[in-house]
Amino acid sequence: MGHSLTTPEPSRARRLADLAWKHRGDAARARREAEVARRLAVRLGDHAAASVADRTAAVALINLGESSLAVRRAKRAVTSSRAGHDLDVQVGALITLGGILGVTGRSREALIALDEACERAIGSLAIDARAQRAVTVSALGQRAQALAELSELLGGSHAPTDQQRAELLHDSGVVLAFLTRFDEAEHAFRQSATLFDELGVTDAAFDARRNLALLMVQAARLPQALALFDELARESSGDRQQVVWLGCVQMEALLAANMLHEALLVADRLVDAAQEASADLRAEAWRLCSSAFRLGGDLERAAAIARRAEPLFRRQGFGPFAAVSRRTWAAQLPARRRVAVLADVIDELAAAGLRAEVVTTRTERLNAALEARMPDVARHELGELRRVRDRSSTALVRLQIWQAEARWYSSEGDGAAARRAAAAGLRVLDDHRASLGATELRAHASGIGEELADIALRSALSGGRPSAVFDAAERWRASTLLARSATSVELDEALGELRRLLQQRDEVLSGEADAAGIERRCVEAEQAVRRLARGLPGWGAVGTSRVPSVGEVQSTLGQRTLVELVEHDDAYFAVIIGPATRPKLVRLGSAAPVRQATSDLGFALRRLARRGVGALAAAAAVASATESLDQLDGYLIAPLDLGVGPVVVVPPASLHTVPFPSLPSLSQADVTVVPSATWWWGATQWDRSAPSSESGRSALIAGPRLVGATMEVSSLAGQWPHSEVLTDESATTEAVARAIDGAGLVHLACHGHLRTDHPHLSSLELFDGPFTVYDFERLRIPPRRVVLAACDSAVGAERPGNELLGFLSALLSLGTGDVLASVVPVPDLATTEFMLQFHQAVRSGSSFAGGLRAARNTLDLSIPANFAASVAFVAFGIGDGSA
Repeated sequence: MGHSLTTPEPSRARRLADLAWKHRGDAARARREAEVARRLAVRLGDHAAASVADRTAAVALINLGESSLAVRRAKRAVTSSRAGHDLDVQVGALITLGGILGVTGRSREALIALDEACERAIGSLAIDARAQRAVTVSALGQRAQALAELSELLGGSHAPTDQQRAELLHDSGVVLAFLTRFDEAEHAFRQSATLFDELGVTDAAFDARRNLALLMVQAARLPQALALFDELARESSGDRQQVVWLGCVQMEALLAANMLHEALLVADRLVDAAQEASADLRAEAWRLCSSAFRLGGDLERAAAIARRAEPLFRRQGFGPFAAVSRRTWAAQLPARRRVAVLADVIDELAAAGLRAEVVTTRTERLNAALEARMPDVARHELGELRRVRDRSSTALVRLQIWQAEARWYSSEGDGAAARRAAAAGLRVLDDHRASLGATELRAHASGIGEELADIALRSALSGGRPSAVFDAAERWRASTLLARSATSVELDEALGELRRLLQQRDEVLSGEADAAGIERRCVEAEQAVRRLARGLPGWGAVGTSRVPSVGEVQSTLGQRTLVELVEHDDAYFAVIIGPATRPKLVRLGSAAPVRQATSDLGFALRRLARRGVGALAAAAAVASATESLDQLDGYLIAPLDLGVGPVVVVPPASLHTVPFPSLPSLSQADVTVVPSATWWWGATQWDRSAPSSESGRSALIAGPRLVGATMEVSSLAGQWPHSEVLTDESATTEAVARAIDGAGLVHLACHGHLRTDHPHLSSLELFDGPFTVYDFERLRIPPRRVVLAACDSAVGAERPGNELLGFLSALLSLGTGDVLASVVPVPDLATTEFMLQFHQAVRSGSSFAGGLRAARNTLDLSIPANFAASVAFVAFGIGDGSA
């Protein structure tokens, strides 16, 4: 009886311990089961089972953030294993002890345990022991040696199991990432994830893809990082740990993409969600959240969260990441104190081999030293940054260093050197933007160079040279126009699904039960479109990104005068480049009254665009608009004394709704407005032998629910007898896309809907749904000239870098030469007469700017509606009549 009861018990304890080990991915469960298994093992004297149980508990504890207790349990596991007679258990305990000592920062102690494990292990366990040793060697900064050991294990005579191979590839990817060998690291992570998938180890496959996404962020390959995030989101099991990890990956990508608004939304959710995550993940989430809040200007909240993250990192032995958290809360310290703290942070990060973090910290210390008036410290940090600039692997790291150099020269009063450093940094930013396929991402990336642009412009203005001011202003202006956006079949399909859902939503009565469900699906479809667009790779070049010299612009002007308006320090300036005169720089005055007059004008014109406005109200609105136009002319144009002749105006984004052709000093000139002189000059150099639009083919389109649109298009068809006319049911998105692709002239009379939250979903209303900015970007060949007879069709959502995203920017980046569009709402019926006069002039050979002037001179502007229509429209583009 006694024998039958006691002899099976030791194996039962071992089975319980082994089961706990299998559940080690769930830290809380594994810890509970390990405690049960160990109590049974101790009672039965089963040292091997006790060792396995302690080993499991140690792994669970380290995942729960209890690093000190984890080390004690791992050491007890080794002690128990020595009392037993199972070599595999002994080696396993030593490997676990070595791994835990390593992740808690006690790498030298870890090597002692791992060296013993390597000496004693045979067969498959020898691979595990050597692999863990390589990871520990890497943590000591010996990356090359670690990579050599991992490579030897992958190609050695004793072939690893598939599971071991997947783990070795994952470890190799981590080491390669530290060495900034990004292509090889990507290959290793992808192979690892595929192997884990084949083995059915889904958590490990998720981890490999997560690290791959983080690698793409580190390598500044943001489209790939965002696409991988979408893949991870689809694969996620909904486990709390995975949800928090996904938030961390998304945050990394959004911060790198300079999409701060979205990053802050994620941070608000992630701060609380991380409370229930494992200690290591909680610390990482809080580190990223504190970074986002700091960039968003909430230093107090950032510091509070960083102070919570730092001790968590310390308890786990993750000193370098604790140092990064310390850097965040140090932003609240006085400058001199910050200089001292950041010196310690640099030492800790450098010892861990975190090169990009070292660069970031050195630039922050340089800033603090300049603020504290410690030039020797700032000079030292600049020297250290210069030493690594050419060896830095990503554009964003090099950009940081150029920013530091420009800042230094600016503080020293060396304007020329500051401008050279800023120009070099902005060229690096061009390289980074070239990797981004989505216009939205390129626009946000422009914001990264805001400080460089500010330094260059301030220096140029203080020097007073018009050519320097022109160059500084143009280097940062409207760079998204210099490359067309990418597209894909998947994006096209997603747009089609969105259009179908939007049409279905419009057919559902608001009181029906399914309305909320369709609304939710529409939002999800919009998000899918946005994700697919962001994941598109760039073309690898940013068009003609070289800023032309003043001389090159002059040689292209003909009889025109170019006016580059510049905003800086809440004031406006103008650089005037004439065809045969020296360029001039004119200070125009404060921006505040200009903003007020622009606002007053917009209010008056919107009032005139409403239906049913009484005669007295309309007359008052006309008087108010006329006064505002006079004021804007006095602030911006009259002081320039331009004389007669055609004019090209290049306004900053803050003036994009000013109707320059209607300002009194310009009312009798042919006025073309462009977002960038660089785009305008580049457009004049286009290769006319390249595939281009069919200049003789016209497309006239009328959308639904727009009073007078069908009549307008029918009347225009008489002026353009060979045009394709699409109205009512024939004006579908696909039919319109085919008609305008490569057309010589396109006229679109449709309701327009501006989306400032998602500019690329701004749309023109057609019979079967919206024709979005994305749809314009899908065109194979740009239409040569386009008339957007829709309200606010020239208005875009403002982004950093004087970037405006919307219909206008999409068409100009495609290569459309001329666009007539409105900067305010327009009265429907009055627009028809205006458009007939405009097209008649264009048909007779006028440029768009000339046609606009002719239409304004033909109409009776004493009629309020005619006045509103004539002021609303602006000619954008090349403006030579032959685009």
